[in-house]
Amino acid sequence: MNCPVCDSPQEPIYTSGTQASVTSICTVLPTALKALLCGRCALVQTVHTPQISLGGFWSEYHGTQAQSTDPVYFKDGDKVVFRAEQEADLMEQMLGLAAGSRLLILGGVRSESARVLHERRPDLTVSAVVESPVYEERFSSFVKEDNLAVAEIPPSWFGSFDAVASLYDLAHEADPLSHLSAMIELLKPDGRLLIAVPNLATNTGDMVVANHFTHFTFGQRIIRIKSHLCR
Repeated sequence: MNCPVCDSPQEPIYTSGTQASVTSICTVLPTALKALLCGRCALVQTVHTPQISLGGFWSEYHGTQAQSTDPVYFKDGDKVVFRAEQEADLMEQMLGLAAGSRLLILGGVRSESARVLHERRPDLTVSAVVESPVYEERFSSFVKEDNLAVAEIPPSWFGSFDAVASLYDLAHEADPLSHLSAMIELLKPDGRLLIAVPNLATNTGDMVVANHFTHFTFGQRIIRIKSHLCR
């Protein structure tokens, strides 16, 4: 099996010893996992052995996430910061959002973070692409119907955004290049792209999460993939 980024051979670095694997929502799937490392670009991928259908799992996953609450990100004495607040801070600071900017959020799970940012910055036009109709209700209170897409990206959206935010979605993709390419095509020529991914270097357990297929280390791997796209 070759790396989907640089087409170099991948080498196995981990194989689970049982035919049962755990997902990020603690569902058990009837499959062993194998982690593969690309020696050239250091991308790590997880594959199922045997390959199984995840259709039912994704329905359960989206149903669970649609009902989830906003978890605590950190606590310092009496100060409590929730994940949505932290992610809203991250988007505002790192994307440098000017007044009136058009921002696209990828992924229904981040609706609470998008809502917090919208409340702070009502001047922004927030749009979202969600994976399932179950997320529509979470966005409908602050995103106009024309700015909300389910699964398919409207052709008119390409090249129209000042910023695109993908928070922890890329780990779920087995082919990261195609998704990165689509993100870039959604931006205006001077637009900014924010990608947050789990850091495998500080959380090696990420490669045995059955619904996380692609794994990165801090900054370096995304930079390498982006440079590959821009050749």
